[in-house]
Amino acid sequence: MKVRSYKTDIEKLKEAGSSFVRQSAETKMIYRATIVNMYLNGISTKSLSEACGESPATINLWVKLADEQGFQALKLSAPPGRPRRLSESQLDALREAMLSPPETHNYALWDGKSVADYINKQFNVSLSTRQCQRLIKEKLNLSLTRPKDQPSKGKSTSEEMEYHSAGESHAER
Repeated sequence: MKVRSYKTDIEKLKEAGSSFVRQSAETKMIYRATIVNMYLNGISTKSLSEACGESPATINLWVKLADEQGFQALKLSAPPGRPRRLSESQLDALREAMLSPPETHNYALWDGKSVADYINKQFNVSLSTRQCQRLIKEKLNLSLTRPKDQPSKGKSTSEEMEYHSAGESHAER
């Protein structure tokens, strides 16, 4: 038997195939139906599990669903969990706003508190400061930067240098 040589690393190719199959609800249903059909054609659960990376219990569940309720039962239902408070378009608009200088929206900086206020004013959705901090990092993939009370790296006035070396805080001024 002739062994095929691959231009791409086979593990990367497998990962790309798995990723492609899991992209949409329709491809996921076809993927599940294909695995069930392979099982029905005599391929063992163990072999299928090793080949596709699904657990044997999952494959058995898909076979049971197809047997008892038909192949339409392999279709994905609505995702579990609470629905999002902000839509994709609102997240896009928020991202656009945060990429612009905060001063254009009357804020000193973009932090959890200012983002919560912006969301409340623009979209009439109330989120806590902590929710907004998570939103910035996890959904928008932006970093939270905190203002630092340090002298600038460039030229500074002697008054600034004295202020920072004395260890005063803003409250003491």
